Amino acid sequence: MLKHRDAIVRLLTDEDPATIDLTKRQLVSFGPVIISDLRELLTCGNDLVGGHVQDVIAEIEVEDAEKKLEALCADIASNQVLEEACWLLAQFFLPGLDVPAYSKRFDLWASELREKTIATQSDLSRVQIFGDFFAKQLGFRGNSENYYDLKNALLPFVIDARRGIPSSLSLVYIFVAARAGWIIDGVNLPGHFIVRHGSILFDPFHGAQILSARDCQNIFRRQNLPIEHDSLDPVSPRLILMQILANLAYILEGEEEFEQSTKLTFWIRLLNQA
Repeated sequence: MLKHRDAIVRLLTDEDPATIDLTKRQLVSFGPVIISDLRELLTCGNDLVGGHVQDVIAEIEVEDAEKKLEALCADIASNQVLEEACWLLAQFFLPGLDVPAYSKRFDLWASELREKTIATQSDLSRVQIFGDFFAKQLGFRGNSENYYDLKNALLPFVIDARRGIPSSLSLVYIFVAARAGWIIDGVNLPGHFIVRHGSILFDPFHGAQILSARDCQNIFRRQNLPIEHDSLDPVSPRLILMQILANLAYILEGEEEFEQSTKLTFWIRLLNQA
């Protein structure tokens, strides 16, 4: 594309809006393979061209994230795939996101967590370390003041602000612990999402507070629901993604962002069919 650089610049600065729109449509049609060349166009020194190019890059990235996430919904079989889906979901809402930078932060945290837990002998002692590390040292906790904010449900915002909702905070624990060599599973309680490591249940939203079986029974009781023999079992990565998408859809419907909400509902249907 670079050999047509001057022509593209002329078209993107044309006085006819239809010409500019057609040029942008054609650039979008090339898909992700053209993004590196488009980024070079951002150095042309023309703010008008730069704005149009940013629009094109954003649209390509959103469409690419949609396609990849739709494909992943057919088989969310592991937490590794779940993490990939979460980054794609973030790119759908935040085109231009530097995923490798956020993933590298997880790598660094995991390295530190591994050092802290390498000599631990019990699930309980590790969970106590998890709480000290994530809640006290890194400062992750629930955002009760502004619970229904889209930012609370998307990993990059949660990582930056150290605030989130139960499911998004749980994902931080799950993904970082996996890199450190430990398994943390999600557990879906009525109206609340927690995690477990081995036999120990704990709550990332409330500073990794350890929960007893009776604490969980009380949560069911407050919702007038019976607790079953498998109610505290780990849920699958597919069900976790469904929970995340449902939370986002609810938030978007409240903000009357119906187009995006419809897309999320479509992905939920795909997961139901998987």
